[in-house]
Amino acid sequence: MDPRRLFCDTIGSHALMCDDGAMKLFVDEHPVECSRLEYLIVKLLLPGRLVTDQRLVQEVYRSTNLALYIEPLGKHIERLRKKLQPCGLVIPRVSKYGYLLHSVDEQSPVS
Repeated sequence: MDPRRLFCDTIGSHALMCDDGAMKLFVDEHPVECSRLEYLIVKLLLPGRLVTDQRLVQEVYRSTNLALYIEPLGKHIERLRKKLQPCGLVIPRVSKYGYLLHSVDEQSPVS
């Protein structure tokens, strides 16, 4: 294992490794290409916790203007979904609240 990769978390049966220096994500040792913002989003969603839209906008865009950044945030999350779904991970939207990262093998913790 590359020493720069650090164990981030386990989501379901999947081990996630992060290389913060290169901003790279690995799911079960398979690399997942992410933009800088996508990587920041994934790190916020670990360890499979529900994260509000407001917190994501504050941390990713360094802004409190939710109205300005909610659409770009949604587009980044949609790209992440496409990249993570083949690895067995999903990011469902929790209506009017935020997002959650979990395994397709797990029942969604939030309806």
